Amino acid sequence: MTPSQSEAGDSSDDKTTSSQHIDEDWKTRVQNEKQPDSIETEVTDHSADESSSEGHSETGHNNTPPATLEFLFHTLYTQALMALGRIANPITGKTHRREETARHFIDTLSMLEHKTIGNRTTDETKLLDDILHQLRMIYAIKDHSKLPGDFP
Repeated sequence: MTPSQSEAGDSSDDKTTSSQHIDEDWKTRVQNEKQPDSIETEVTDHSADESSSEGHSETGHNNTPPATLEFLFHTLYTQALMALGRIANPITGKTHRREETARHFIDTLSMLEHKTIGNRTTDETKLLDDILHQLRMIYAIKDHSKLPGDFP
């Protein structure tokens, strides 16, 4: 008796039912793929479910900032400032200059600058240029007392 014959025996009724369910599910997906409107509806409904359950406070307001290029730039900028000792670590409350870490964040922003050429808005480009200029100046000046007072 071959394995396929043994699966076809009386003890495999559950397997047959299971494979029929899988086949029906597959047929449904194929039908949905043929109907583009139904796919968009499924995706929209799914994203609505996620947004209603994640990132909202008890009052129903979204606590998560928008995922934008500008937000990413600001996040890396803040991390670089912390590594340069310009702002305190929020956990320890202390400032430490860690040049290797700062260099990593500056290089990451520089890489983003090159990888996003032609895909940034004018405002995003100006923000990134300003951030990189400030970070490079702070990185180059070892003595913080030589920085202007309003310089981050």
